[in-house]
Amino acid sequence: MFAPGLNSARTFLQLASTILFSTVLFSTVFAGTILLGATGWAQQPAGNTPADYQALQNQATQQATANQGGQPPEGFDNLTPEHLSYIERLLEYWEKSSAQVKRCECDFERWDYDASIVATRNPADNRLVAHRFVRGKIRFSSPDQAQYESTEMWSYQDPKAENPYVQLTGEGDREKWICDGSGIYEFDFANRRLYETKIPPSQAGKGLLDGPLPFLFGANKDQILSRYWLRIATPQGVENEYWLVAVPKRQEDARTYSKVEIILAREDFLPKSLHIFSVNYDQATTAVSQAVVFKNRKINSQLSGLQDFLGVFVRPTTPIGWQRVDSLPEAGIPSAGVPGNDPNRTGALPNSNRPK
Repeated sequence: MFAPGLNSARTFLQLASTILFSTVLFSTVFAGTILLGATGWAQQPAGNTPADYQALQNQATQQATANQGGQPPEGFDNLTPEHLSYIERLLEYWEKSSAQVKRCECDFERWDYDASIVATRNPADNRLVAHRFVRGKIRFSSPDQAQYESTEMWSYQDPKAENPYVQLTGEGDREKWICDGSGIYEFDFANRRLYETKIPPSQAGKGLLDGPLPFLFGANKDQILSRYWLRIATPQGVENEYWLVAVPKRQEDARTYSKVEIILAREDFLPKSLHIFSVNYDQATTAVSQAVVFKNRKINSQLSGLQDFLGVFVRPTTPIGWQRVDSLPEAGIPSAGVPGNDPNRTGALPNSNRPK
């Protein structure tokens, strides 16, 4: 679900991009696809100087380089053989469940956190209050077709009000992207632009699966183990769920996010929520993250199959009064499934980043 600042287009499908689904859920996003906000984690954060941002990126690169050296980070360096074996078995079940998902649709709820925007904390548990809350729908069809769209967006405004959140209804307060297998189409409602990123032929059929968050687009045991340090984090007393913490080993992943927390549902071994933390996340200084919860999942439904046949995942026409912009992926499929690097973009590509 997902550098101080979040960009909807670079955080959740990103969460499909990244946002948000494991052949499983949206398999979005994050994200990034996903999984998404006004400033992406991988972009320069508002309020910081280029030097500050470069320092954060250098730290992320150093950490990723250390991880690639084969030394697990603190908390992952003393796991017992039993713990590691348990992780492998869990991933095997997860991969088998993901492989059975040909079509999936679900609702999602997303919480965006950024202490530089809203620093208020819940007195009951001292957790940061989300500055934005989003509801929407996600659809996925194996192997590489997906659609993400927000239906509601709320902003934290008045902490003294009975309901401190105010619904946003402006033209730009929407997020939407479509992947038809040959391209990713991101709607930038604020600027009336439709960004189109072509998927290279060599990546066709696996664009979503090879994205930054393999948890989201078809879980693959070997791929996940090669890219992440993992440990079990299921709290005592929690039943019917499996909690995992993943820290990226590769530099390209570590430059985008520092950690992902995944909760799998026991009944189907598919993700029910993701929590993605920004680069160099620190609860006291750079508390930026995104939480995504998936609800009302429909797996392999006949109705979804009919909708797919009728052409849900198709290259969209340019809306009247809009501009179509061709975006070139930086290298193969864009990081977190995100098109282009236009700093003026405020549109919707999900990238996954998820908070508590």
